Amino acid sequence: MAEKEMATLKPKDIEAIATLEIYYIYNGCFLKPGFILNNVSRIPRHIPISLIHGYYDVVCPGTNAHRLHSALKNHNVRMNFVFSGHSKTDPKMRKKIMSEINRVYREIKRGK
Repeated sequence: MAEKEMATLKPKDIEAIATLEIYYIYNGCFLKPGFILNNVSRIPRHIPISLIHGYYDVVCPGTNAHRLHSALKNHNVRMNFVFSGHSKTDPKMRKKIMSEINRVYREIKRGK
């Protein structure tokens, strides 16, 4: 959530958001361990995939991004590292996310 948005929230709203995030993290985001890596073969190979990871991300280790990238080696995948943390509201991360959305859109539109 962007700083401007956070500034407009009341303390009870911030507490609710934090509680929800903690609940998801505590429950492993409701995924079994290894679920994504164990199911990579179910992802169609022609679908463009963009992995974006922040160098300073302390939430998701970079090794996870590398592991997923390696598992997707036979897929149409691009690995991107950004000098940011985990937050999608970080300006560098947001810029990369938007550029990759546009790239993937163009690829799909071209029928690549």
